[in-house]
Amino acid sequence: KTADQDKYWAFYAGDTFNLSRKLTLNLGARVDLQGNWTERYNRIVALNPTETSPLLAMSTAVGSAFPNLKGGYDLVASSRHPSRSPFPNWNHVSPRLGISYQLDQNTVIRTGYGMFYLPVDLRWNDAPHNLFINSYTDPWLVAQSDGVTPKATLSNPFPGGVTEPLQRNQSAIDVQGVGNSAAPPFTKSPYMQQRNLDVQRQFKGDLLLDVAYAASKGTDLPMHSQDIDQLQAQNLPQSATDVTHLTSLVPNPFAGNCTGCTGPVQSGNIGTNATAKVAQLLLPYPQFDDFSYAEYDNRSSSYNSMQLKVVKRFTAGAQVLASYTIAKLIDNTNNEINWLEAASPSWGDANAYNLKGERSLDGFDVSQRLVIGSIVDLPVGQGKLIGKNVNGLTDKFIGGWGINTIVTFQKGFPIIVGGCPGDRKSTRLN
Repeated sequence: KTADQDKYWAFYAGDTFNLSRKLTLNLGARVDLQGNWTERYNRIVALNPTETSPLLAMSTAVGSAFPNLKGGYDLVASSRHPSRSPFPNWNHVSPRLGISYQLDQNTVIRTGYGMFYLPVDLRWNDAPHNLFINSYTDPWLVAQSDGVTPKATLSNPFPGGVTEPLQRNQSAIDVQGVGNSAAPPFTKSPYMQQRNLDVQRQFKGDLLLDVAYAASKGTDLPMHSQDIDQLQAQNLPQSATDVTHLTSLVPNPFAGNCTGCTGPVQSGNIGTNATAKVAQLLLPYPQFDDFSYAEYDNRSSSYNSMQLKVVKRFTAGAQVLASYTIAKLIDNTNNEINWLEAASPSWGDANAYNLKGERSLDGFDVSQRLVIGSIVDLPVGQGKLIGKNVNGLTDKFIGGWGINTIVTFQKGFPIIVGGCPGDRKSTRLN
């Protein structure tokens, strides 16, 4: 197990100023001092997409075929990444502003603005306990003859021994080709900006009307996993002939864990097969099955809404509240717990080179919603229509009861339209 740590300090100061009988100003500021993920024994890696690949020094065949090969995973607290954290700490000041103005005796106008930075622990995919160097899953191995019979049995479930996690073994990390991910060192600080404008008016007959505009904008939001190892535009197939060429097999200079293989890579499809698809070797990082940023903060969101509320109170002790919202939520990222979303969109991008093309309605978007609630006090008990003369003990049992109702109407969640064969990966060309 790992010994994760994430230090967080915050300070807040605010005050309210009555500038006049009608005008009130509220000012505040929050200082966030967010430490980054650390681990007691520095079992963390950072993804470096621009460094010279360490494989070049291990294999002349790789160096000859890919002299400009880039990309690797660097252990923290090492010569390749001196810091104990994968990216710098987040220290920020978040302003708060609120203004209230009484237009007349029955009308109040309010507006506000606030900035809110997201905490580091929201990024659970790059937490130390989730990194590939701190866990290992032994794959299900079957006999080649039928593809079903397991090689291992319950009496000997690990005939080759239990594989230990890589942890701080940099030389072993450098020769892993299986699809992994980690945070890059240039990760930004995600934040939200919220603003609203509200007009509230009290009418005769205990009728209240409230109309508001509420909006938020997300900047540098995280994506659970962002694949950066996709075919570039000039290598995409334009014809059936191109597809045949890209899916054809050629000698694999990276493979080192298969019969007759002499390459440096020891895991993944790229490390255990003597041949590879042409498309695989045309990827920006061909030495990996996949190469992905974990929780990279380069996404955005926008939310805009009109919110209407009507409250009617009756003298008999009844009250009716109706609220109506029309809104739109657009983004190019997904929830960190997307399996709980109504539309359950998947993580990842069809085209990592055009993130604007990923913008769409969020899986939680509800364009219209109407909620009607009511409270009715039953006329039972002391002083009421029924039982007005009962004693105190009886009143405790039969008095004070009411009926509450809530009815909700809303439009449905967005529907995912599928059919695309996948992203621009070599294994998805079909």
